[in-house]
Amino acid sequence: MNKILIVGAGTMGSGISMWFAQQNISVQLFDIDQDFLDSSINRCHKLWEKLLAKGKFNRSDVENFKSNLQPLSDLKSAHPETDLVIEAIVEKLNPKVEVFNTLNDVLNSDCIFATNTSGLSIEEIKNSLPAIRHKNFIGLHFFNPATIMKLVEIVATDNQKSISSSLQSFFETHGKVPVVCQDRPGFICNRIARNFYGEAFRYAEIFNKEIFLSIDHIMREVGGFRMGPFELMDLIGIDINLAATTNVWEGFDQDPRFAP
Repeated sequence: MNKILIVGAGTMGSGISMWFAQQNISVQLFDIDQDFLDSSINRCHKLWEKLLAKGKFNRSDVENFKSNLQPLSDLKSAHPETDLVIEAIVEKLNPKVEVFNTLNDVLNSDCIFATNTSGLSIEEIKNSLPAIRHKNFIGLHFFNPATIMKLVEIVATDNQKSISSSLQSFFETHGKVPVVCQDRPGFICNRIARNFYGEAFRYAEIFNKEIFLSIDHIMREVGGFRMGPFELMDLIGIDINLAATTNVWEGFDQDPRFAP
C-alpha cells in the first residue's frame, strides 16, 4: 500500500484519509464540492495540530501527515498507479457505481476497488462494474471516528479469499482489528445495531428530548454502553443512520424487527 484514493470528504472519508496518512501512506482525497474538500483538508490539519498540542504526535509526525494527505479536484486526474480506492459517499447505489465506472478508465487493473457502504450489497455494486474489476472489488467498512475505532469489516464475495486475507494482514500490521464477514444486509455490526436504535425509538414513542436524554443516560450509566442510542445517532448522522436502517430492512424483505 503506497498510494490510496478516498472518494468523499465527509466525516467518514476524511477520517479514513487521516488514518491512512498517519500510516505514512500517500493519500489523495476527492470530493465533487471543491469548497467542501478544502474545508475537510483544513479540518484534518487542525485535528492534527490539536493532537500535537496534546502530545500525541511530534511536529515532524504532523508535518509528514499533512504532506501525505493531498486534495484531488478531478477523479480523472487520480494517480494511475493507485493501490486502493475507497468510496465513502452517499448511501445510494447509482452514485457509487458511477464513481467506480469513472475510475475504471483511470486506474490500473490491479487496483483494489472498495466501498465503505454500511448496508448496500457488495455483490450488487460489483456486478454493476466491468468484469475486469470483479476480482479486486471488496467492502471495507470503517467506523467513526476512523482514526480511533479499530474495527474494520472486510466484506468479501465469492472467490476473494486471497484479497481479503491480504487486507486482513495489512490492517492487523497497522493496528486495526479486521473482521472478514459475509455479504449480508448490515454485515455484522450494523445488522445488530439496528435494534439498538429501533427499539429506542419504539420505547420513546414520540419526539421528546427529555425521554431521549433519559434513555441515553440509562444505557450509558446503568447499561455500561459508551454512548446511548440517540447521542450515537447524532454522531453518525440521522440521514446516514436512516439509510442504513432502510437498507437492512429491505435486505431482509421488510422484516418488522428492522423497520425504520
